[in-house]
Order: sequence, then C-alpha cells, then structure tokens
Amino acid sequence: MVELALSGVLAALAGAVVRLLHQWIRCRTAVRLAQLHQQGTSERARRLPAGSRMTERLAGRETTIEIGTPHPGGSHG
Repeated sequence: MVELALSGVLAALAGAVVRLLHQWIRCRTAVRLAQLHQQGTSERARRLPAGSRMTERLAGRETTIEIGTPHPGGSHG
C-alpha cells in the first residue's frame, strides 16, 4: 500500500516538473522572439538615412521610429 501511495506522489511530482519545464520553455521562447524582433527593428532603423520614418505593425501593436536630422557640423558629440 505504501508503494502505491509513493508511486502516486512520484507521478504527481513528475507531472508538476514537466508542466513547470514546459512553461519555462514557452516563456523563454517568447522572450527570445521579442529580442530577435527588437534587434531586427534596431538594425533596420540604423540603416535609414536622417529624416526617415519607419512604422512596424506586429500583433496589434504599432511602432513608429523617426530618424532625426544630422547635427550642424556633422558631429554626434
């Protein structure tokens, strides 16, 4: 009888570990996808000339980036 109860506890524990691992993988994947999207947006914006405007729409969210005009004298400092 004790072995049956122990088996049940171990099965429940294993199920909880599997659910936790699954949730961790899903969250980690979502974070990584967001990082990749942000990196791609930044790289595209960096390549645009001054005075440009870039708008992206993703999952109901809209982001507009306006690239500023160069400083007089050409210095960024």
